[in-house]
Amino acid sequence: MNIRLLRLVSIFYLLLPNLLFYVFWTNQLISIVAGVSFASIAYFEIRDTRFSPDSILKTGELIKIILCASILCLLSGVCGFAYQAFDYWAHNTKFFELFKHDWPIRIPSTGPAIGYYYGYYVVPALFSKFTGHLCEGAIFVWTTLGISLGICWLYISLGRKLRYALLVLTFGDLAHVCVSVLAKTGFTPYRFGDFGIEVWSNFENLFWVPNQLIPSLLIGGMLVYCLTERIDVERMVFPVVLSFWWAVFPAITSSVLLGIILLKKWIKSGFPNRNFVNTVLLPCLLAIPVLLLFISHERQAVAGFVWNFSGGFNGRMIEYLLNIVLNVAISASVFAFLSKRKPLSTPVFPYYAVLGMMLLLPVFRIGKVNDFLFRGLMPLLIVAGFYVYQFLPALDSGSNMIKKRAKVVLLVLLILNVSLAATRVMRAIQINRLSAQLLPGSIAFRPVPYDTYPNVYEALQAKWSQAEADQYLGKAGSLYEIFIAPK
Repeated sequence: MNIRLLRLVSIFYLLLPNLLFYVFWTNQLISIVAGVSFASIAYFEIRDTRFSPDSILKTGELIKIILCASILCLLSGVCGFAYQAFDYWAHNTKFFELFKHDWPIRIPSTGPAIGYYYGYYVVPALFSKFTGHLCEGAIFVWTTLGISLGICWLYISLGRKLRYALLVLTFGDLAHVCVSVLAKTGFTPYRFGDFGIEVWSNFENLFWVPNQLIPSLLIGGMLVYCLTERIDVERMVFPVVLSFWWAVFPAITSSVLLGIILLKKWIKSGFPNRNFVNTVLLPCLLAIPVLLLFISHERQAVAGFVWNFSGGFNGRMIEYLLNIVLNVAISASVFAFLSKRKPLSTPVFPYYAVLGMMLLLPVFRIGKVNDFLFRGLMPLLIVAGFYVYQFLPALDSGSNMIKKRAKVVLLVLLILNVSLAATRVMRAIQINRLSAQLLPGSIAFRPVPYDTYPNVYEALQAKWSQAEADQYLGKAGSLYEIFIAPK
């Protein structure tokens, strides 16, 4: 597989659920307009030659990546083989309700469409509809494919070393590990409130939100490839827009980062005229129906500046300093230290833009547990992790540019970031269907069922809270229901 084909497959993978959105979640007129727009963008993508057809991923490399992705998929809890985080009550219910009910999902059945991001589930659910039964194999293959594509982009950009691509997934857990160690010793630096100001790596999020890991990994991976190969960053607008239907918070933060990079570029080099319609304008217009669905809620999510919520300003400040500032400071220091010893071909501005966003995002809370921060950071951590770990291939080549002190710095950073991921892997290895069958007296494991609740509203109502269930109910008379929804 060459890079050009990898780009096309990645785009089509993100695109397919969006095509289903426009077929089932919009009226006929908008479906036709969107179809013409997608066809125009697809024609441009197919004819584009910026992504090299000469750089090849060999069959052996692809097999290695797919095998790794399938293992990650099993360990994450997808299909219920290994330990499943609490969020699987929502994941499995969404998959089941999409299989069981007509689209769009309406609660009640004659009411407005529910405003949830279903992108990850709709393709396996459609396949299940065709087969007549809920097909776990479909969601396993679909998840493995998405993770594989994302890893491919990092693999290419990091000297074709799979271990380095996986290390990027663990980036961001440093402060989480330090605070956890302190808590184990009996010292709690701050009181844990009803929402957190923390950084969770993409590897940690894999076990909670595989639906959001995939678009974050694809966006981050494609973006760092564009930056390293000096490909116009405008080419990232379309995949970012496609990711809204998959994961709204990672898509928002990716949009902001991309906007910052493009604004700087346009100020310096002038506004682009060539291909602007297909690379920027049409994709942005295609995001509008999805966004209108997301804002058509009867009850909005918890949102506001963090100092407006109870919990104590001093405690919040300590939490911010330990979990956010510490992560950013160490990342920036390591990057500055290593970049002095090895010349960089990748522009550094996007890295500092990511660090700035990491400092600012915690100021505003969205969601009961602050999902905006936990999930919104995911694509940013992919980019930041790449910038720090891009120095690792030089160690394999025996380069004199990186001295022994640099190796020690990287080793310490790696150990701190990887330690949490190692505990999650060990948990999945210890608690799974196989171990429960072999050691029934020692290990109790029961996968989260798919059909306990008929829809995600009732699942959220029973397992989370009434407020969290209500925030996804659609709103009669909203712009989406009036102008976008199928009649």
